[in-house]
Amino acid sequence: MTKKLPKLDGPNTEPADPELGAALDFIIEMDRLKAVYRQSPLLDGSRRENSAEHSWHMAIMALILSGYADEAVNVARVVELLLVHDVVEIDAGDVFLYDEASAANQTGNEERAAQRLFGMLPAATSARLRAAWDEFEHGATPEARFARALDRFQPLLLNFCSGGGTWQQPQVDYDRVVAKKSVIGKGSTVLWAHARQLLDEAVRRGYLRTAPLAAPTAAQDAPPLPVAAYRRVASDQAETALRDKLRAIELANGVALPTLVSFDHDCLGALHHRPFRGGGADSRVEIASWGDTAIAPSIRRLGAIARQPRHDSADRAAYRTILLDIYRALPLEVEALVGASGTLVVAPRREGYLLAHDLDWLPEGRHIAPHAKRFKHDGGMVVGHDLVAPAQDHDCCVLVDGAIASGVSLMAMMIELAPRVRRFVVLTVHATGVALNALRHLAVQLERPLEIYAGDVSGELNEAYYAVVPESSPPQVVVGDLGDMIAGPVAA
Repeated sequence: MTKKLPKLDGPNTEPADPELGAALDFIIEMDRLKAVYRQSPLLDGSRRENSAEHSWHMAIMALILSGYADEAVNVARVVELLLVHDVVEIDAGDVFLYDEASAANQTGNEERAAQRLFGMLPAATSARLRAAWDEFEHGATPEARFARALDRFQPLLLNFCSGGGTWQQPQVDYDRVVAKKSVIGKGSTVLWAHARQLLDEAVRRGYLRTAPLAAPTAAQDAPPLPVAAYRRVASDQAETALRDKLRAIELANGVALPTLVSFDHDCLGALHHRPFRGGGADSRVEIASWGDTAIAPSIRRLGAIARQPRHDSADRAAYRTILLDIYRALPLEVEALVGASGTLVVAPRREGYLLAHDLDWLPEGRHIAPHAKRFKHDGGMVVGHDLVAPAQDHDCCVLVDGAIASGVSLMAMMIELAPRVRRFVVLTVHATGVALNALRHLAVQLERPLEIYAGDVSGELNEAYYAVVPESSPPQVVVGDLGDMIAGPVAA
């Protein structure tokens, strides 16, 4: 959701010429492009570039590199194509080049965006810009071929100069990059030859893999797993060893957890490590730290506080303040979402409920605060919870969780809630990459659209399924146990 931008519609602000008014409204709308973040990093590593910066950068490239086009081109026209081609991302967003499933839906999304955005303009200007956008998309003119070549060359250059950039994503390897970037050769054989040289050097330097990142064999070879693969039983009907383990947890925490959801080792491995390539439901992930340079240091501060041997009230207060600030920085108008009559908010105890309460995200009569406890069993993970799905249907379910390590607790709740909600939105301060992967796979299996808004993504899972800093010795937690940090440990 995006904030409504102001329009020139107050006293003494509307131009006498209505076409000028329409043009200015369009210009104001273009400001939104500055808030659309792409995948490519800035070279100082501070954040990702936004789409407006990308368009500007390529316009500069057209002015400087036009002599390397294979065909004679009108440079002014190339610049116009480059400045116009990504404005549709204001509505459609940016899709990662190697995310095939999302790309399949993007054509329709961009067409609808083009109709709305160019439709804001006076007829003649609308037709001119729409024609430029179509020309770039079709790639049938010398100017369009060269513009499309620059569009693929610019992020390649940024990735190389930043030590790999988006090439570090698990689904990216040399052959896929060459296949996607071969468009460069249709506009400039010189730039494509240099691009191949950079790609070869990237492999030698370790910036780019020669094969996709391997997942566990079982996860690679297994077919998509049905929800039935996750065993859900009433706790009093579970096997004795599992029931006894659960009872000890219930006594330690003073709760009753009548439902168990089990994820065996192979199932969990597939969810965590199988590359996500989309499926039958829409899936979107937005990471606040990609556009806000203050968040990653805040995450490190959370970890530093959590790793202290002792915590006083000042430590807990500082920790809680950082959490709330990161939630407020999520790129979503949460208040409007939770305030909608069709939204159900699920905030698991302890930290989810406490933080959602502080943020005033618990609408009266439309929130649930379940207990959920996860534990290892027979090489996999089990979640015991007391969540009962609501009797009525809801358009949206907002799940507020402090930090997501393995994702199993949220997955157990999504399984319980899916029959009563049409889509899920997850809000979290921190998540591991494998947890986001698992949640997206599950959403496909549940046939429910999913949006995830996280402050930051980092860390890896240790043997206990906690998020730890990679290669730290001894292992260091990324953000720690949020419940213990803001409310104090549960008494033994």
